[in-house]
Amino acid sequence: MRDKGWNKTNYWAIISLDVGKDSGIIANFAAFTDILCPMTNIHPIFERMLPRRDKEQLLKQQGKVLWLTGLSGSGKSTIAIALERHLHGQGYLTQLLDGDNVRTGINNNLGFSEADRQENIRRIAEVAKLFAQCGIITICSFVSPTEDLRRLAQGIIGEDDFIEIYVSTPLSVCEQRDVKGLYQKARAGLLSNFTGIDAPFEPPIRADIIVPAHEWSVAQAVAHIAQYIHPPMYPKINIAVDGYAACGKSTIAKELAKRLGYIFIDSGAMYRAVTLYLLRHQIAVSDAAAIAKALDDINISFAPNPETGYSDTYLNGENVEQRIRESDVSNLVSPVSTVRAVRQFLAAPQQAIGHQKGVVMDGRDIGTVVFPDAELKLFVTARMDVRTDRRYCELLRKNIPADKNDIARNLAERDHLDSSRTESPLRQAADAILFDNSDLNPREQLNTAYTWALERIERAKAGSAVG
Repeated sequence: MRDKGWNKTNYWAIISLDVGKDSGIIANFAAFTDILCPMTNIHPIFERMLPRRDKEQLLKQQGKVLWLTGLSGSGKSTIAIALERHLHGQGYLTQLLDGDNVRTGINNNLGFSEADRQENIRRIAEVAKLFAQCGIITICSFVSPTEDLRRLAQGIIGEDDFIEIYVSTPLSVCEQRDVKGLYQKARAGLLSNFTGIDAPFEPPIRADIIVPAHEWSVAQAVAHIAQYIHPPMYPKINIAVDGYAACGKSTIAKELAKRLGYIFIDSGAMYRAVTLYLLRHQIAVSDAAAIAKALDDINISFAPNPETGYSDTYLNGENVEQRIRESDVSNLVSPVSTVRAVRQFLAAPQQAIGHQKGVVMDGRDIGTVVFPDAELKLFVTARMDVRTDRRYCELLRKNIPADKNDIARNLAERDHLDSSRTESPLRQAADAILFDNSDLNPREQLNTAYTWALERIERAKAGSAVG
């Protein structure tokens, strides 16, 4: 058994004391330690490899892992096969990994003990991750019966790439089907550790998609899942996301746009860019005339950042995405946003962007002023204690000292200023959905907003068909 304190450096130091400057002996010993410590021979070259984004651009698709979980006989494999054929017909490159198939190959040395089940999922997740990083849509159909196993897979693959799909067919229905005769064998004691009989199945508590395969046809299940990969493209809709500060509206809007393949516009970034310009040129917020004159010299644009997958904000050709998030800008952006000339200056380009459809924009007057005809409007809110905690954690992550009482006071003042200003005050549009996300985590927020978006897309699709 190798001593816990073993490492190549320790033994190198010890042997060096004996051999002095005999480089030949040292070289031979270095080779010897490489044999005893094979991990020292591993030198990853990830940073030198062709980046994922180049492969996705070639394929014109994003790599994802669709992880189907459910009891044996729930319909996972049937749905997975049909889903792959559907996506292939839509022009997507896919790879299907199915439990029984994998156990005849890479995992043919594993059984069904707890340790083997874990290793089975670990290997599958690592393979699925490789496919996803090449831009391939990977469909995984595995019982994966416990939360721990599914979180293991998600942790390896990455939360952004992992879409958990629960095929929720009840045990009684699965037993009636029993296509492979496995339940009958398990009940007779001929199979041990069989999920649902003498081994547990834990229904997912955070599935992105739930498919009641005992109630839906295969075609219905496929259509529902496929929307996560290629949501209905025609017609596209505009989505307005308004709400109070520190409610998470920007995160919701940004991730929703990413999932839909839409353009995300952070209207707040535009106001921040104007504020930064005024700061740099020492123009007082109270000097409305000077601000109106300065606007002629301001050009704001957005360009995709391939590293983040989102758009960065540019002020007169300079990338200011990070600079506009700093505290001096944050402290002034609210009063700047109340200046009539500034709001009028930014409203026109914001509305022009929306003419092409397929835009998600967040702000405080998007649903009432900028996109009054948006097909989906969300008004995001949360309890003050939740908002305070979110802003507090955000500041701590940035190593910015913070006091919760000060944060709560600042948010209350911001709410009053935004809601009472004369020009385009913050208010919920009459046709907006009130979205209180106080008790939802970011993934749950995104899934809720995405469901609403798909409903509106289908409604717009039906309307265009009638027209």
